This record gives sequence, structure tokens and C-alpha cells, in this order.
Amino acid sequence: NDLLKSSLEYVELETTDNSLVGYIEKIVVNDSLIYIKSDGYLHLFDRSGKFRNSIGQVGQGPKDVISIFDFAVDAKTQHVYILDLQGQKINVYKNDNTFLCSIPCKDGISRHVEVYNQDVCITYMNLMGNEPFKFRSMDKVGNILHSSVNDIRFESIQPFAVSDCKTMQEVGNGLLIRQNFNDTVYTYLPDKRNISIRYAFDFGNLKLSNESLRDLNTFEKHSGSIAYIPDITETDEYIFADMVVCKRKEKYIIDKKTGVYLQPQHLERGLYIAEGAHYFWPRYYTHNTMIDVIPTDYLLEHEEKITHPHLKSIVNRMDEESNPVLVLCR
Repeated sequence: NDLLKSSLEYVELETTDNSLVGYIEKIVVNDSLIYIKSDGYLHLFDRSGKFRNSIGQVGQGPKDVISIFDFAVDAKTQHVYILDLQGQKINVYKNDNTFLCSIPCKDGISRHVEVYNQDVCITYMNLMGNEPFKFRSMDKVGNILHSSVNDIRFESIQPFAVSDCKTMQEVGNGLLIRQNFNDTVYTYLPDKRNISIRYAFDFGNLKLSNESLRDLNTFEKHSGSIAYIPDITETDEYIFADMVVCKRKEKYIIDKKTGVYLQPQHLERGLYIAEGAHYFWPRYYTHNTMIDVIPTDYLLEHEEKITHPHLKSIVNRMDEESNPVLVLCR
């Protein structure tokens, strides 16, 4: 718990008919706003948790998106970039949901989008093993700046994905890049327009093999003897790595200065926060802030054990229909 150098901040998300938050797929937090993608919607809250509006109008028109697959926020302009997988485009909106422009997004099944140093960056799904790209950067009108090839090639007899991991994250002076099924992590430097290896995990004989990616049944057959990284969240000082080792879910914290692996109190859940009666593990890291979420049902179930004054007051106002609580740590 020494990693959490400052006190945790609990944010109560306002619950309205228009702001219901279910399964959370992505969160971006800055000094004044909170963006949450949940159950096909992109909700905007202010920093105190008050609901402002939703972003991205669903429809078939040029200003609409067929679906919100992923989103990114330009740190400089605070414009919101919504990846429309079915529409093969990225629509750009202001925070008040005003449509600005559309960027074509083709040549593969796009997975995630980020905006970094004015580059619009996308990663691609690796479902069949023969997809040509793993990463591409564009300018804000769609001109290609850099393309990186898919270096995980396998023969699949059916499309499937083991995990929907985060594949891009701004860290320091570069953009962290991941590819599904790959235990190597890369860095994209926009000024040099290239990708370099950042670090890699060596699982030895437990390494995820191409054979195990043939189909879901083959993967399940091999799952007792393989290891892989479903997710990584990296801060300026630490790497928070989620691992699956022979079907066991394990969490480790790696000190970037020393390379030492640290184990949280609970190998599967993370760092235990006694006064909040919950576990903390950063799902996201944006603007020097680590972000986690506590589900409503968990809070109501453990209400009597919570001693943190602010969190306790939030839980006292909650019911089963309330939105979850965000946990922020700078």
C-alpha cells in the first residue's frame, strides 16, 4: 500500500435515467471531466460525478455512429474521437455532442483508438492471424503517417479473442502499444514515426503458442499449460500487470527503476484498502491518475465494514440501481 502515496478519492457518479453505468469498457479522467464508455454509451460527468450529457449520436447519417466501439479524448482540445467499427470511421465531437468531422478508418478491423501528440492512432484486432496491421497512425484528416505490420501470425479456423486488453496508453514521452496474444510491449514515438520494443515477458515453456490460437476448443485444451498477459496499466513508476498462468489469475507490480516484482496482498484482486473494505487495482492511468471502479453490489454487501467517512456517506445514499463508485489516486 506504500504505492498509494496519496489518499484515494471516491467519486459518486450521479444516477439518472440517462446516465446509467453498467459494464465499464473504458474511462478517461482529466482535471475537470470524466468520460465513461458503458454498454454502448459514452457518458460525460464532471469531476465531482455530476452527469452532463452523452456523446455520440447513434444512427446511419454522416454525423452519426452505428455503434461506439472505442473512444479517445484529445488532451489539448478535449475533442472526443469515437471509433465506429461498423461504419469504418472515427467521428469527432465536442463535449456538448456537437459533431465536428469524420475520419475514414479502413484496411482492417480496428480495435482501439487514441489521440497522442496530434496523431490519431488505432490498433487492429488479430482474430484470424492473417490481418496485415497491428498499429497505424494518421493525421486528423486521415492521411497515414505510420503503419506497423502484424507480427503475430497464426492459422485460425474460427475468429475468437482470448481477451479484450487495453492496447494503447500514453506513458511519459511515448505511446505504449500492445497487440493481442503478444507478450511484447512496444513504444510509439510520433516525432520519429516508428515503433520500438519497450519490454517483453518471458514465460518459457508456458508461452502462448500459435497452435493454441487455432480455435477456442484448442485454446481451452492448452489453457492449463500456457501463460499470457490479459492487461497492463503502466504509470511513471510502476507496471501493473494482470497475468493468467495455467488458468490462475495473478496480479504483479513491477518497479520500473529496479525491475523488482512486488506482490499485492491479494494475488488476484490487488491492494486491500482497509478503511474502504475494498481492493484497489488501476484499470486505467490518465493525466497522472490511477483509476479503479467499485461495483454497487460489492459496496452494499460490505457496507458495515467501511470506515472511510466519504465513502461511507456515499454508500449510505446508494441502492441497487445506483451507479458504481470511481476510485482515483494521483
